[in-house]
Amino acid sequence: MLRRRPPPNGRRRFTCRRRSPLLPYLVLACRIMVGGVLLYAAAGKVRHRTAFAAFTVSVRRLSGVPARLAGPVAAGVVATELALGGALLVGVRPVVTFSAAAALLLAFTAVLVRAMRRPAAASCGCLGAGTEPVSWRHVVRNVALLAVTAVGTAGTATGDAAPINPAGAAFSVAGALFAVLMIVMLDDLAAVFRMSGRCGGSTRHERAAGRTGWHDRGGGRRVRDGPRPRTHVRSG
Repeated sequence: MLRRRPPPNGRRRFTCRRRSPLLPYLVLACRIMVGGVLLYAAAGKVRHRTAFAAFTVSVRRLSGVPARLAGPVAAGVVATELALGGALLVGVRPVVTFSAAAALLLAFTAVLVRAMRRPAAASCGCLGAGTEPVSWRHVVRNVALLAVTAVGTAGTATGDAAPINPAGAAFSVAGALFAVLMIVMLDDLAAVFRMSGRCGGSTRHERAAGRTGWHDRGGGRRVRDGPRPRTHVRSG
């Protein structure tokens, strides 16, 4: 019976799986996506005094902190977003910054879910501008960003960074910037779709009214168009 001889040094050899060549580009895209959204959110909150005052009011209404603490809490949120966003874009300790960004997004999501249970939800103020009330759309956006942070953390923790091709890096940056644009314009896109739906509904209603001859006159009254009177032109 043959037996395997142990290695000369008495230790077993472990073989590591080869890293995927696309993983560095995926991590780069995740860094830009999360960091870009955080920096955009912080810039929107401090672009002028009115924006920061509105965000302070949102913090007080959504989190329920006392009025005297709303200002410091809002300033702390903005400072945290600036620090994490800049660190992610530069690439300073990505595992730590991804984890901290995930913790911040979890706190934001918990505040939003709590605010939605109230009868009258205040405006989100997540990205600074906008007066849209809190909805599940904002929760889904945070969950999507949490998924991006999870992918970035897992990809960064697998091993040392591999060399990146400039062409591939440019493609990753372009895709990440487009994703950031879609994320920050989520409320505007939702408003556009709502307006298009209303316009399409009114157009269909007008077409149906034109076929049947019935029209709304207000107050729940519907009037049907009668036959047009005939006009005779005398030639003389």
